[in-house]
Amino acid sequence: MLLLVLLASSSCSWFEDGGPHTEVFTSVEGIELSLDLYVPDLDDGQLAPVLVMVHDGGWRDGSRADWRSIAEDAAAEGWAVVVPDYRLSGESTDPWPGAVRDVQAALAWTAEQAAARGLDVERLAILGGSAGGQLVGILATVGASGDPVAAVAPEGTPAIRAAATWSAPFDLAPLASVEGSEPPGCGDSLLCTRFWQVFPVVTQYLGCTPDACPEDYLAASPVHRVGSDTSPMLIVNATDEPVPLAQARAMADALDAAGVESELLQVPGSTHSRGYAEEVLDDTLRFLRAEVDRAS
Repeated sequence: MLLLVLLASSSCSWFEDGGPHTEVFTSVEGIELSLDLYVPDLDDGQLAPVLVMVHDGGWRDGSRADWRSIAEDAAAEGWAVVVPDYRLSGESTDPWPGAVRDVQAALAWTAEQAAARGLDVERLAILGGSAGGQLVGILATVGASGDPVAAVAPEGTPAIRAAATWSAPFDLAPLASVEGSEPPGCGDSLLCTRFWQVFPVVTQYLGCTPDACPEDYLAASPVHRVGSDTSPMLIVNATDEPVPLAQARAMADALDAAGVESELLQVPGSTHSRGYAEEVLDDTLRFLRAEVDRAS
C-alpha cells in the first residue's frame, strides 16, 4: 500500500462535446433508470477504457448530473464515462441491495453496448463518492463466496479492473444514528457526529438499526468483505470530514492484509467527496489507468 498526502491542487482539462448521451438502461419498481455516456474523441478503430462514476447523496439524494464536470474532465483524458442513476432510499422499497443491483445493471448495459460504441470493457474502472463510494466498495468486493449481491449480477456484467472511492463510508454500523444518538464511530469529531445525527441516512438506506439487522450492516460494509479477489482500490478521504479518516485507514489496512494493490490519499481539511475533486482527480485517473492497463 502506498500512502500519499496531497498538498496542492492539480489542474483538469475540459471536455467540450455539448453534453452527454442519455439512455434508459433499466426499469425497476416502476422507476426508469437512465445513464449519461460521455465518449471521448478517438481515432478510427480505437477503443476507450471505461470509467463508471457512481454519484453521492447519502443514498437518498443526488443525481448523475452532479458529476457532469468531473465526467467531462475524465472524458478529456480519453475515458468513456458512464454515470448511472440508482434507486434512492426515498423512492424505493429496496434501496439495499437494490442500488448495488442497479449499478450492476448499468455495467451490464455498458458491456452490451461496447462494440457499437467503441468501449473497451476489458479496461473498466469504477469511481464513487460518499454513498456512491460505498456502492463502489461493494462492487469491488463481490467476488466473496456465497455473496447474495454477487449472485444476482446480470449475465455479462464486466469485471471491475480498478476502483476508486472519495469519502466512502466503509463500515456502516459505527455511523448509524438511532433515534438521535451519537454515532459510535465518530469519536470526538463534532463534525462527524453532527452530520450523521442530522442525516440518519444509514438506517434509512438499510431500513433497520444495527441491533435489528446486524447481518445487513456487515454485508453492506466493504471493509468486512475484502478478499484476495477484491479489485485494486484507490481510497481518498479528507483528514477532518464527516466520514472519519479511520474508516479509510481501516479499509486500506484490510486491502493490504489481503494482498490487494491499493493507495490511500489524505486530503488536508474538512472537504467531503466532490468538494476536493480538483485536488484528486488527476491522481485518481492515474491510478485507475495504470491498473486497467495492467489488467489488459
